[in-house]
This record gives sequence, C-alpha cells and structure tokens, in this order.
Amino acid sequence: MRKKQKTMEELLEEALVPEEEQPYEVRKNYKWVKLGSVISLISGRDVSSKLCNNDGKGIPYIMGASNIIDGKLNVERWIETPTVVGLKGDVLISVKGTVGKTVIQEIEKVHLSRQIMALRCTGIVCNRYLYYYINTYVKQLKENSKGIIPGISREDILNAPFPLASLKEQKRIVDKVERLLSRAC
Repeated sequence: MRKKQKTMEELLEEALVPEEEQPYEVRKNYKWVKLGSVISLISGRDVSSKLCNNDGKGIPYIMGASNIIDGKLNVERWIETPTVVGLKGDVLISVKGTVGKTVIQEIEKVHLSRQIMALRCTGIVCNRYLYYYINTYVKQLKENSKGIIPGISREDILNAPFPLASLKEQKRIVDKVERLLSRAC
C-alpha cells in the first residue's frame, strides 16, 4: 500500500515551531523551524574493539566527547570497516555521558560511535551558523539529558527550535560572530 504524499502546506506546518514554543522573538524574515526539518541527523553506532586499531589503518573512529578537545578532533583509534560515517563539514555533538561538546568535522570521513551524532546541513543551512546556534542551545539539551549516564535523544535534537534565516543572513551572522570572537581572544 502506497503512503500518501504530504502537501507543501502539511510539510511546512510540521516544520514550523508553534508560536507558544518559540524561545524568543526573531526578525520577520526569520522562521522558527524544527531543526530536523533543515538537517539530516546521523546517529553513531559502536563496533567491537577488535575491529579498531591504533595503527592509522582505515578512517578515524570518534568514540565520544574525549575525542573533542579545544574545538578539534583528537584521533586515537581507526577502523577499516566503518558502519556509520560522518563527513567533512558535519557538526558533531556528544550525546551520551558528557553531553554537548561540539565540533565542525574537518576530516574527510570518520566513524561515529553511539556517543556522537552528526548534524548534516541541507542546502538551506550553513554549518557554521548551525554550529554557533547549537552551542547556544546546549544548555537546553543538557537539561533534557536523562538517565544515570546523561544522554540526549534524536528527538531532542530533531525537535529543537531553530531560527532559520536566509543563507546570506546566516553568513553575515557567522562573519560577525567570528569577528567578535577573534577580538575576544
């Protein structure tokens, strides 16, 4: 049996964040959308330690927050048979244990463990804009983390409110943030 195709209006309705759930007011040319409507979310998967090596064979294996140091990936293990791959430009976020460490992936390909998720931008979101926004939203994500070992779910990320602006506006904001950050250092 074939699944009914949703209309553009139905898709837009699902993507928009209801007014009462919008964290704050944004300019009229922005729209609050659910983050999952503008990104692809890749959940990592653990593999047997027997498949990993310390010899640099294969692609890097990112195990968790301990691999994110000072905004860079610190590679300690590799895998020749990856199952879940993050791509250069993805925004990686730690989602188990130490929640909320982020980095923009600069390595061509990495295997992601279940402690890491990759937020892959679609053509309407700039990864650096997403990166800076996620870093401001991390406090809310941490509040949502549950369990003995803190963790955030796919739904926590997919349903996060996201202020969508035009690509031109996103790039303008990123440039301004980066100018301000360079002055602060």
